Amino acid sequence: MDAEQATLTWRRGNERPDAGTNAAVALSRASPLAEPTGAPKEHNRTHRRMGGWLADSPGPGSGRSTAVCPANPGLNRRPSRVDGGDECHGHPGCRGDSEGQGGSSSPASMTSRERAVEEYLTCATAGEKGPSPAMLPSSPPPLPPEQALAMAPSALSPSSCAERQVFARKPHGRRSRSHSGSDSSDASVASIKLNDGHSIPQVALGVYKAPNGRETEDAVTAALDAGYRHIDSAARYANEEACGRAIRRWLEETGTRREDVFVCSKLWDADHGYEATFNALCSSLSKFGLDYLDLYLIHSPADDEEKRLESWRALETAQRLGKVKSIGVSNFGAAQIEKLLEKGTVVPAVNQVEVHPFCQREALVKLCNRHGIKIEAYSPLARGNKLEDPTIKAMADKYGKTAAQILLNWNAARGNVVLPKSLTASRIQSNLESFDFELAGEDMEAINALGSENYVTGSMHKSRD
Repeated sequence: MDAEQATLTWRRGNERPDAGTNAAVALSRASPLAEPTGAPKEHNRTHRRMGGWLADSPGPGSGRSTAVCPANPGLNRRPSRVDGGDECHGHPGCRGDSEGQGGSSSPASMTSRERAVEEYLTCATAGEKGPSPAMLPSSPPPLPPEQALAMAPSALSPSSCAERQVFARKPHGRRSRSHSGSDSSDASVASIKLNDGHSIPQVALGVYKAPNGRETEDAVTAALDAGYRHIDSAARYANEEACGRAIRRWLEETGTRREDVFVCSKLWDADHGYEATFNALCSSLSKFGLDYLDLYLIHSPADDEEKRLESWRALETAQRLGKVKSIGVSNFGAAQIEKLLEKGTVVPAVNQVEVHPFCQREALVKLCNRHGIKIEAYSPLARGNKLEDPTIKAMADKYGKTAAQILLNWNAARGNVVLPKSLTASRIQSNLESFDFELAGEDMEAINALGSENYVTGSMHKSRD
């Protein structure tokens, strides 16, 4: 099916275009969300499903309620007389005037490529097939910092299906603690600020090697019930679907807002490159059943430096489009961080690496601290291999805690986000109880002295600090 035939079929609303066709349609239109006056009603519905924030809304003249402008949440948007889309009342980013003519729901400052990518991402998260990588144009040059700042993503996300609309409900019944710092009656996880202004809960449930089934769903549910508000998964873990099912069900059952649970995933090595990164992100969003991620990381630095930078530019674009709130890296050494700072536009919010008392990575930590990059510590328990260390056992006896709780507390006391993994409800609860005491200064120093061993448990430690 060529692009012209696909466009006609798409406008009739009789079938969905395939992946390549979606890209051809998106890229062949000067304004991807604007169509000629008098477009068929079926097209308007399909167009809204593919393009928009109110996917299930009827066309113009239906008396439906207004949405909110993503560029400025304080501005209401209303239907366009041209394409049945939405426009704000005069906000220039929505390209709509006071008469509702010629509107487009993409910010005016976006490039044609970014408009195509926006439609691609929206289609994919709504269950549509996105374009193949070959259909997207070549990678654009990075934006100047001031322009990137002006195009910061909205806090809003699409409501593309009935299941996701529950996230917009106001909380009722049991209240939860927001990672943005709102009050709570049943959670105890502290949050810390990232360099982009967002907040991140300081303890997360790690699900590395957890199965993509009921066991992981139960673990995620147990963690959320216990007070965790941060779930750390990855494409490589192959359990995004189980995590997503548990998160969505818990949000619905408790009436908790989507923004009160922090969700992270990661780009795997095989998906490096500008276009491949968008495919991978859309796949993760689809598996989670979510419209955005709170944090998206490059899981491991690609050996090909150019591909590594292309992936980072793709993350920067996804952040501008609001599909991810914060972006960062994992397993990056000092040299790779410095290259990213030199070539990229956005400073990574986090670097997720193995950190525990026996692998402290001091040079890397100092570099990250200098640039406001928060350390996320995976394998904070050294995979259980150091729980019998005499120094750690002595601290556990002194404070009436377990060795695992001493290790987790040490990491948090250094300002790191900690990612303990467990599928056992009792251990999940025990890990959360690692932060209700404070190690004395001399005890911190005694634990710090263990770092000379440089004991590394992970296989992803690819570079020198």
